Amino acid sequence: MDENNVKPGEMTSEYRAARSGSAWGIVSAVLGVIMSAGSAVLQAVGADTKAGILAGAALAIVGVISKTLVDLGYIKSRTDVKVAARSGTEAPPGF
Repeated sequence: MDENNVKPGEMTSEYRAARSGSAWGIVSAVLGVIMSAGSAVLQAVGADTKAGILAGAALAIVGVISKTLVDLGYIKSRTDVKVAARSGTEAPPGF
């Protein structure tokens, strides 16, 4: 693989998949925070919403972990392509 034949990261299917996965991670984290905050407000007025607070916190944590893993996977993918291009070897299948 020639270094000059490496597509820019923004032109790859991995980039589009990583961007989508990252966006969904952000969405779930924001929804989790909103869910927890809303449940906390309801609890303040007397409703028993401990399950809502815990579910919101769990959703927020899963969203952050999901975004992090997607981003790390994309970085690893691009690193593998660039290393293969510099060394003159073939990139792993799928690149």
